[in-house]
Amino acid sequence: MTTKAAQILVVIPHPDDAEFGAAGTVARWIRKGKEVVYVVCTNGDKGTSDPEMTSARLAKTREKEQRSKMLAEGTDYELTEAFYRFELFR
Repeated sequence: MTTKAAQILVVIPHPDDAEFGAAGTVARWIRKGKEVVYVVCTNGDKGTSDPEMTSARLAKTREKEQRSKMLAEGTDYELTEAFYRFELFR
């Protein structure tokens, strides 16, 4: 009998939220052969104390960081901008 690896969906509001909240768990799942897929709901264009940083540059930086992290983990990377049309409010 062949068992297919479980697919795990990690939904996070901002790029890098999984690293602060679930990095160890995600790493363990990946080591066990699980297929992990991330849904990042915003592009990360907010949240810097650098007055010289533009929203567009920050979003590009966050995307590059997310892509690098996922490639290092061995997870697939696909950017879907449909989620980025929404703002998250406090």
